[in-house]
Amino acid sequence: MTGSSSDDAGLGQFAQRLKNQAPQLLFFLSKSCTTCAAIERKLPDIPCPVPVTRIKADADSVWAPEMLNYQVERVPCFVLLDREGRAVAKTGEPLGVEHMTASFQACARLAARLAGGSSSSSSSSSNNKR
Repeated sequence: MTGSSSDDAGLGQFAQRLKNQAPQLLFFLSKSCTTCAAIERKLPDIPCPVPVTRIKADADSVWAPEMLNYQVERVPCFVLLDREGRAVAKTGEPLGVEHMTASFQACARLAARLAGGSSSSSSSSSNNKR
């Protein structure tokens, strides 16, 4: 496994991953959130076997349906989606950078189990470019 890589999500990319039935980890963040920024700097050093899709909560008009669907009330928030796009894990209230980093690592471990069950080759985080 390589360090996780995240990318700015476009609706097309998000939809394509769902269409391909690939697990993905959503990272809801805000540009004004200092905790989000600190976590974002750490992500490349943390292994994650599935793509990490950055969703900027500041773009409410674009991402409001997903935020409502996955019940994202605060940022930062991680939501792990299975191959069918169902949320199988979600972080709770952010209690600081270390807490959220540990939560990301827990989601990554669960993602490894999801990705390992794939009959086709799983997407590697190394396929994502920042």
